[in-house]
Amino acid sequence: MIAPAVLDVHLLGHARVCVDGTPVKFAKRAITMAMLAFLILQRERAVSRETLAFTLFPELSEAEAFKELRRYLYLAHKALPNNGGPWIQADAETVRWNPAAAARIDICEFEQLAASPATIAAAVDRYEGDLLPEIYDDWILAERERLRALYLTSLATLIVRARSDRAYGRAVGYAQRLLAHDPWREDAVRQLIAARYELGDSAGALAEYERFARSTRAELGVEPMPETRALRDAVARGMVLPTSLDRVRVEHGPQRPRGLPFAGRAREFERLRHAWERAVRGKGGVVAIEGEPGIGKSRLAAEFALTAESEGGRALAGTTSFPELTPYQGIIEVLRAGLPLIEKSRTDGLRMQILAQVLPELHSAEPRHIRPPDVQGERQQSRLFDAIGATLVSLARTRPLCVVIEDVHWAGRGTLELLHALARRTAHATILLVLTFRDEEVGAEHPVRAAARSHRRGARDPGSAAPPHAGGHRRSR
Repeated sequence: MIAPAVLDVHLLGHARVCVDGTPVKFAKRAITMAMLAFLILQRERAVSRETLAFTLFPELSEAEAFKELRRYLYLAHKALPNNGGPWIQADAETVRWNPAAAARIDICEFEQLAASPATIAAAVDRYEGDLLPEIYDDWILAERERLRALYLTSLATLIVRARSDRAYGRAVGYAQRLLAHDPWREDAVRQLIAARYELGDSAGALAEYERFARSTRAELGVEPMPETRALRDAVARGMVLPTSLDRVRVEHGPQRPRGLPFAGRAREFERLRHAWERAVRGKGGVVAIEGEPGIGKSRLAAEFALTAESEGGRALAGTTSFPELTPYQGIIEVLRAGLPLIEKSRTDGLRMQILAQVLPELHSAEPRHIRPPDVQGERQQSRLFDAIGATLVSLARTRPLCVVIEDVHWAGRGTLELLHALARRTAHATILLVLTFRDEEVGAEHPVRAAARSHRRGARDPGSAAPPHAGGHRRSR
């Protein structure tokens, strides 16, 4: 008994039809492949002969179009093997691809694999190129773009997953594949820069930025986006990215233990997501991640920052050393990481001059003739807090902002007062403050807990629970 032939239909990239590995030769290949593609794309239903004829032969008269359709159906039937079909089912009125025939079709497999998180990596490997790239008929353009968009979205998902898994080499590879299809996809450029940096290749990360910047200047006559320039500056300064918060830092005091593997944190992560969704709706606030050293606070914050970025938000991070190097250290690091964004969004020269008192890099960008009036004591502090709060709110106007401040248990009084002021300022902004600290070093009446409690009291929706804490480890108190 002869086993039925297995048909392999490749419509992505180099189009071809193979039977048991041997290519099928069509007398009129281009139009025959277009006809097969149309029937396969419409495989869930029968297509009227009229629709198919005028789709394939729009320039012909009705009689000539039907005649050509009959000829191409005959040529396809003649070329395809007859022991595995019929491959195409046709009657007097309709034509359709036989869904019961033993065929492996790359676009079908690609879509099925891309639909499941478990097989999305296999999906991008199945995508060998765009749908029938040699055909420019109007009917195929929408399907080509749909499949291409699914491929690029799948790659973007895999980049985030690889960075989350600390598989930075894979993240680099996926980002390069995405940019090979869409070289102006600037979010992918940022992912590539970040992944190279996280891989330990700072020089390579900066080189990726310079290559992209040269291309945008030469081809488009524009500079990279402020977000991309901010990332470049963070890499150049050796800063910890918000998605790499559990990397060991030795330049500011003692080393911190790396977080535990990211497992068993679903409940805490969902609380963070809930707080982020509220912030996106303009009801921002504070989330405190507390726990003992090494429990995974930084890892949880990093995973969340990566998620916020992947969903269109901005993530900026700062940390507090022991001892705190300068007043407001963590917040200043956040502002420094977003410096290109601040320079682009500034609208109030006076506030920028006030901000430049703690962020000297702004002096070169601000007019020197604007001088804030001299004030002392609490008024001076209040004015600075207002400028910082207004700046963060401005950054969050175009995209929701996630601000991560690490190791708040080492923060001095000034920093804690600033965080408390920012907690009040974010209540009606698209900003979420995520603070990490060691619970054993922060008492019940510590200002950080007071800020979180204040947010909790003011952040409840009817029927929902606000998430003031998302720690992997909590001690009863």
